[in-house]
Amino acid sequence: ARYSDAAGRTGIQRDLTLRALHLLHGCCPTLSRAPPGTTLLLDAGCGSGESSAVISAAGHRVIGVDLSADMLHAAREPRGDVIAWDLGLGLPFRGDAKSCSGRGGGGGEEE
Repeated sequence: ARYSDAAGRTGIQRDLTLRALHLLHGCCPTLSRAPPGTTLLLDAGCGSGESSAVISAAGHRVIGVDLSADMLHAAREPRGDVIAWDLGLGLPFRGDAKSCSGRGGGGGEEE
């Protein structure tokens, strides 16, 4: 319950997530052109899933990753899939996964 009682921060988290999505769409043309529901975004350090909920509501599929079992329990429903993982160990995904991190080249290219 301690992780889901932060109602005062929910609006701020929502606004920050919407801003991040706006910036991501601006730097990643592939994401902007994708039909709704066809993009999969990673919410690294998802916590209780507030950002995941906003990402999902914006039409993206989302996977949340967090180390804290208590946080993941709060995030499970209705926000989508979550993975218990230490991000310090890297990510447990296939090596051929696409990234739109904005690193390298001119910034914003797919890697």
